[in-house]
Amino acid sequence: MGAGVTNPVPPQEKCSSRRSFLLTLGASGVARMGPVYAELAFPQRPLTLVVPYAAGGEADVTARRMAVALARQLAQPVIVENMAGASGGLAARRVLRAKADGYTLMFGTTSDLVVAPAVNPQLGYQSSDFSLIAMYGHAPMALVVRVGLGVQSIDAFIDEARRQPGRLSMGATGRQSFQALAAQSLARAAGVQLLHVPYQKGTQLMHDLSSGRIDAVVVPLPAALHQARQWGHIVVGTLSNARSLASPDTPTVNEGRSLKGVVSEIWAGLVAPAGLAQEVMASLHRAVQALLVDPAFHVLRMRLADVPAPPMSAAEFARFVQAEESRMRDIVRQLPLA
Repeated sequence: MGAGVTNPVPPQEKCSSRRSFLLTLGASGVARMGPVYAELAFPQRPLTLVVPYAAGGEADVTARRMAVALARQLAQPVIVENMAGASGGLAARRVLRAKADGYTLMFGTTSDLVVAPAVNPQLGYQSSDFSLIAMYGHAPMALVVRVGLGVQSIDAFIDEARRQPGRLSMGATGRQSFQALAAQSLARAAGVQLLHVPYQKGTQLMHDLSSGRIDAVVVPLPAALHQARQWGHIVVGTLSNARSLASPDTPTVNEGRSLKGVVSEIWAGLVAPAGLAQEVMASLHRAVQALLVDPAFHVLRMRLADVPAPPMSAAEFARFVQAEESRMRDIVRQLPLA
């Protein structure tokens, strides 16, 4: 053959070379797009959001709003499963038994993540057993008194309690609930003796406040303002260091002459069993953050007196919850719970 002529490549080798090239190209493309494919892989089916409250209450309504928003962000249905009991402990244990794949989530709150395990160690869990994904919102607890009691301020309430030691009644759902802890912490800080009355249901609690059977309650600010509008009850003050942005006209109990540093705040966030894959954690965190920066969401939550959470990484949320857990254990050690 002449010098300018090359040996032809056999057809089968051409085929083999082409297949090798395509496989190499495909593999390199997948390698480059690996993180994208990992994100797209979740979720592939409906998710379940376990809510540690009965259906129909304010916490349930809030959780369902979050479920709708998550479904929109994740493009998959989010099914709400209500499981009340043991101050949220039953729901927490149900979630912890689930696989850590991101498909079983919980609307975690102060009550179930830090209070329940602090007052009832037999539940057998703590906040570190969860993947703490994102904070959703927060609201201070507030002291509400029946209109017929004749007090309009925290100082007047404390004066009345001192005038009648052990006579003024303070209602709360349960003996070891977050409500009960907040009420007893308030009484202890004020140095007054109140008659603590436990209730099984919040509806009966508020009914008895309206009928005058009990004198006062400590409830989340959104519930307090709702009761004030509906029944004319007096919101004496929030258990916080600063006035709530959602209700700046409502004073704090710490503005009175008798109290300083009395803080009880309920917060909520999205959690799952510990051990979520990093890309699943990131997808869920982004979904919540997208909701929190939505102006319409801010308007809605502020109108309901529930302040949306500030921008916060998952690590920051975890540190916040751990600090709350430590603080709550200290409170439980100081109070005579029964």
